[in-house]
Amino acid sequence: METLALSIFLLLAYLIFLNSTMLWIGRDANVRGMGGSLLWMLAPFFLGPLGLALYLTLRPRGPVRPCPQCTHDRLELQPDCPHCGAHFTGAEQALASAAG
Repeated sequence: METLALSIFLLLAYLIFLNSTMLWIGRDANVRGMGGSLLWMLAPFFLGPLGLALYLTLRPRGPVRPCPQCTHDRLELQPDCPHCGAHFTGAEQALASAAG
């Protein structure tokens, strides 16, 4: 009986970890402007911890800052905001990073 309770507890803990990992990956992929954020969300479901490691290895690097136009988070080095589509030149990006 104790083994069954432990098994159920470990299964629930893994499912909670999997769910939170999938939600975080989906949000992070969306903020970083990666296409197919839904597919990236499913990577840990099918590949387990390897899916998380794969995502962390392949995602674009750089600081995340709020967009000055829509205030949603975006990857600072992106020329366009993935949420509102605002285009930023090099000078505007420097000002936005200095303000943030």
